[in-house]
Amino acid sequence: MNHLAKSVLCFCLLVPSLFLPAVAEETALTERGNEPRKVGPLFTHVLLDNVLHHHVRDGRFDYMSAETDGDLNKYIASLELAQPEEFLSEEQHIAFWINAFNACVLKGIVDKYPVKSVKRIPGFWSTKRFNIAGEVYSLNGIESHIKKLFRFPHIVFALCRGSADGPTIPESAYQTYDVVDRLEKMTIDSVNDSHYVRVDKMGNRVFLSQLFRWWEDEFEKESGGVGQFLISYMKSKQQVDAKYIMHNPSYSLKYLQWNWKLNDTPR
Repeated sequence: MNHLAKSVLCFCLLVPSLFLPAVAEETALTERGNEPRKVGPLFTHVLLDNVLHHHVRDGRFDYMSAETDGDLNKYIASLELAQPEEFLSEEQHIAFWINAFNACVLKGIVDKYPVKSVKRIPGFWSTKRFNIAGEVYSLNGIESHIKKLFRFPHIVFALCRGSADGPTIPESAYQTYDVVDRLEKMTIDSVNDSHYVRVDKMGNRVFLSQLFRWWEDEFEKESGGVGQFLISYMKSKQQVDAKYIMHNPSYSLKYLQWNWKLNDTPR
């Protein structure tokens, strides 16, 4: 069982009230016999899956072609009718909210395309509103809600920012059955990618992506700090160097400049 799978399991055991009612209904017996009846809403990510399959190329998104694709609008509309309080597992919640955030980022850009950066869209993170499960959120609001719902900072590596830096757009939507494994892989890949983490042993410094600053509190809650989280996922050579640096009381963390250029497909 990987790091994140253990964390998800522990969270469900510690906070069973989030899931027990739904699970009880899921395993309830019918009056006619002993066959379990399935209840609760089935929320599908098929529409988003179609959008990603048709418009993602090498981690970049073809916003121009997506302008005429009605599936993105349909998926955004479906979010309003979702009932996450009746989802049957933590994994279903995680997949839903990651997909919702990513879809809303894409929608916000498509609505203003052509544009060279989300920084050129006034109020992109704070003003644009999306209805999810009957509640209205800005993109900042969705991310804050995700932070409150889950204690897994691994999620930050799946939240797309519509920019050249940061997590790439996946070619398929996250699903209940694969979200934990995909997050674990993305975390390992990111921590060992120089775009996210650079260890400077000679300079006694570690350079980090802005993602680690934006989610600093979550890394603190999960692992006691960004440094300990990094060490737990680093591969051998980098891990040795990082441990050496972080045991030195004078070491420093530096944050890399973020490239906000749009993650559009090349023209």
